[in-house]
Amino acid sequence: MAQPVVVCGRNPKVSEAVRANLVPEYEVIHILMSLEAAQADIPDLLSGKAPADPASNKGSQNYTSTPVAVCIGGGYDDNAFDSMRKASTGLAGVPWLRPDKSRLAEMPPRNDPEGYGKATAERIKVALDDLREQGVFGKDGVYLY
Repeated sequence: MAQPVVVCGRNPKVSEAVRANLVPEYEVIHILMSLEAAQADIPDLLSGKAPADPASNKGSQNYTSTPVAVCIGGGYDDNAFDSMRKASTGLAGVPWLRPDKSRLAEMPPRNDPEGYGKATAERIKVALDDLREQGVFGKDGVYLY
């Protein structure tokens, strides 16, 4: 069974490519495209509730399971990342993944959203697999992919 995750991105094409390339191991149940949406929806998702307006996202919208991780894209700076986590303080602990900016040179150019999204998904999948093997799902923490 695929593990549910949440993806926060800025580019819809990249986010959709990430979703397509995380399967079959991981199911992107919700894709968030703005800081405001992330601050509003992630607390609901981590509480096991569907967000107020689920139809607005390109995720599977399968809210039967709480996400095992929140994956943040490179379009969010440290302040945005911190405010997302702060909005979810005290809720179910999950790993929060963000890009390792020292590895950006390994990525395809951003003007190739499908290639960039596929490479991002591959890195996220490796990180999630490692975290699952370490028994980190269900525990709060920040990890790089």
